[in-house]
Amino acid sequence: MKNACYLLLLCVSFGYAQDIAVADNGFQSNATIKVAPSTEKLLSREDFKMTDGRMLVNAVKCQIKNDGVIDQVLVSVVCQQKAFGLFGVEKINGMILTANEKVRNSLREDSRYHPTEIKMAYIPDSNDWSLTNAFTAQDENGISQERMLALDFDANGKFAVMKKIL
Repeated sequence: MKNACYLLLLCVSFGYAQDIAVADNGFQSNATIKVAPSTEKLLSREDFKMTDGRMLVNAVKCQIKNDGVIDQVLVSVVCQQKAFGLFGVEKINGMILTANEKVRNSLREDSRYHPTEIKMAYIPDSNDWSLTNAFTAQDENGISQERMLALDFDANGKFAVMKKIL
């Protein structure tokens, strides 16, 4: 019985020691991660203005969460009123968040990603969406570089392709 208690104590201490070692390396187990409440602010229906059969959003400040930091991003959208009726604000916000995630994941792990401006347009000829994401990438030495990527979404709002612009 005494040996069983020692064995149990040994196993528990190994598990605790492993959690500490993993946390010191910058990674934590799911049990120790504390998630702050989301404070993202994306587009709302009121941000869209109708002009000549088009729905427009012109440089609205949105808040997007990236790696625990809230980034202020200027968002602009232009689309036909008919396309807006089919997609709605939730789908447009979903494409913005997907593009943000794809761009962030395309960078090296040691880079910090800060989006600055997202522009989105509906292309009626092909029923696709095109989005540009201007951002700053900062490397481990603190050197910042402005970049821009273009992302395309199909007629259903699903991610299709990403292209480097700048």
